[in-house]
Amino acid sequence: MNKRVQNFIIGIAILLIFPIVTYLALSLYLAHIGQPILDPILYVIAAITGFSTICFKATMDVWKTNLKKRYKIIFTIVFFVFGPLLIYYGLGFVTPVPITIEHFSRAMFGYVFGISVAASYEFMSSSWRKK
Repeated sequence: MNKRVQNFIIGIAILLIFPIVTYLALSLYLAHIGQPILDPILYVIAAITGFSTICFKATMDVWKTNLKKRYKIIFTIVFFVFGPLLIYYGLGFVTPVPITIEHFSRAMFGYVFGISVAASYEFMSSSWRKK
């Protein structure tokens, strides 16, 4: 099998399996010790945040290529405008929990917070690296 196809399959498996296993393990542990289990919407919010982070990373990778500037702008619009719409309506079909704008806004706050922390770390660590 082609290495790119293998990596794609492994990546999809990681995206699907790790969050589900973690969610189930935490829910079972909380049920075992007598605490309320996790709300299923947390899984959806984490999925939205993760997919948004992937869109950001893909956009940054596109901007590092030698494409013309107009193609880079088109990719950015697709990732940041149509990406969230795809997430919102796509996950609405897949999940048993109805997704509201409040859930989406919570996920976007987590995304923005995570990206800002990662970007600030990148700027701080760039001064530590040798040029």
